[in-house]
Amino acid sequence: MACDPATWRRCAAASVVQICLLLPVLAGCSGSMPPPTPGVADQQPAPRGGRPAGGGQEAAGVARGPAKVVVAKARRESKPPGVPATVEDPGHATSSPDADPGPPVPGPATDAPPLRDPILPPPPPDPDPARLAAAGIRRLDGAHLTLFTDLPASPDVDELPLVFDAAVAPWCAYFRVPPQRAATWKIVGHVIDRKERFQAAMLLPDDLPPFLNGYQRGHELWLYEQPSAYYRRHMLLHEGTHAFMNGMLAGCGPPWYMEGTAELLATHHWHDGQLQLAYFPRRRDEVEQWGRIKIVRTEVAAGRLLSLEEIMSFGPTAHLRNEPYAWCWAAAAFLDGHPAFAGRFRQLSDYVNPPGSDLTARFWQLFAADRRQLMEQWQLFALNVDYGYDVTREAIEYAPPGQEFVGAQEVSVRADRGWQSTGLRVAAGTPYHLVAAGRYQVAREPQIWWCEPGGVTIRYVAGRPLGMLLAAVSDPSQPLATLTPLAEPVAIGLEADVTFSTAGTLFLRINESPAELEDNAGEVTVRVALGSPPSGAVRDSPD
Repeated sequence: MACDPATWRRCAAASVVQICLLLPVLAGCSGSMPPPTPGVADQQPAPRGGRPAGGGQEAAGVARGPAKVVVAKARRESKPPGVPATVEDPGHATSSPDADPGPPVPGPATDAPPLRDPILPPPPPDPDPARLAAAGIRRLDGAHLTLFTDLPASPDVDELPLVFDAAVAPWCAYFRVPPQRAATWKIVGHVIDRKERFQAAMLLPDDLPPFLNGYQRGHELWLYEQPSAYYRRHMLLHEGTHAFMNGMLAGCGPPWYMEGTAELLATHHWHDGQLQLAYFPRRRDEVEQWGRIKIVRTEVAAGRLLSLEEIMSFGPTAHLRNEPYAWCWAAAAFLDGHPAFAGRFRQLSDYVNPPGSDLTARFWQLFAADRRQLMEQWQLFALNVDYGYDVTREAIEYAPPGQEFVGAQEVSVRADRGWQSTGLRVAAGTPYHLVAAGRYQVAREPQIWWCEPGGVTIRYVAGRPLGMLLAAVSDPSQPLATLTPLAEPVAIGLEADVTFSTAGTLFLRINESPAELEDNAGEVTVRVALGSPPSGAVRDSPD
């Protein structure tokens, strides 16, 4: 949940004792949203503070390219696991498309402040075993977490310390913290079914404010029981991310970054002792009770699409509602998964502290050169987000626009990518004749589905045949004042005459769900020529 302004300032200053001072009506610092009703290619940041781990080498598991999924293996040992994290490419492609290098990043990452030692309250003393037994509370020990719970023994509950331990190496890799710095880091957690038991055992301090689901302070975190095993783990990892950032980085940054990063890293996949953080769910049943995608889609359908500026303006009390958590997750998942943006986004952890730093201002400085492209692609992500959304394959490579052409030009359009710039600059009010040809794959299960530019009518995506060729005109050289024209494409199919109402670069794609690009293959050849439209010619408006 959200903290008052003093608490957020605490997250940005190493010299302030990290104790949350909440208004009585607030729901808890560093918390998670209540479960909803069911229903890098650019410059990579260096190790933090210019202090590489291990004789000048990068800390184990630090991504050298855009990355989203962090993997670690849980180990049933009492010592720190010391498992090097591995980092996979963003998106879900078995072989990632070429990444857009993006513009140069202003300012090297090595100008970031060094790691600061946080000022935390002392760890709590070990509780009296007799008092624990009388209250019906069990103790579960891991390398980095001591967990107290009144839940009955079950595999899903008893493995929580293992899940937490498996997250430490990926946290170190993500935030570029040398693993040896976190080797002895340990916190105390509480998973609560009946509040009165923890009060009787003196494990629920009287000075904690009321909270709905989760709360983190100093070396401790508290969670109420959740309706699914997945969401229980999610809550633990969400609060654990806050605890790690406070413990290792001495701060968490502004609300959008604090909660967005915690949501990003808490969204996970756990199977057979393997943990993936920053996991983009492929199916709803993988993340029971999570609901972030549903919330964003509901908000967009209601006409409440938020810009990144609006998300970054969330104040300290915004997260008393569900929607800001979903929007902060969406922003973090988009930025961290995009091959042209991920490296710069990850630099922001260098600016969660010191005093006086402005992480959000640093964000806009890093993206000043391609802010327009950032906003356009964010809109497309938010408008179309779904389970399995392939951020990498939907990433747009902006080709330099050429001169307005005469005669005819031929371009190729890949079937396994989203919007693609042709580099052809078209004029407003001028008729063009587009002819498309080619045979390409739009699915491979249960057998290969072959398609031509007219699309296949046995399945529709966004009201048009699957695989149909689409076109739109957008001008990357001009500010994006409203909704991107790429959100309102024209259907081309096999052949069409079209007159565009605005000048700009011609973009093309096939009609396909952003979650189902990975199994596509082949390309379309499109001939673009000047031509006079016959009566009833297609105009650049949605049909």
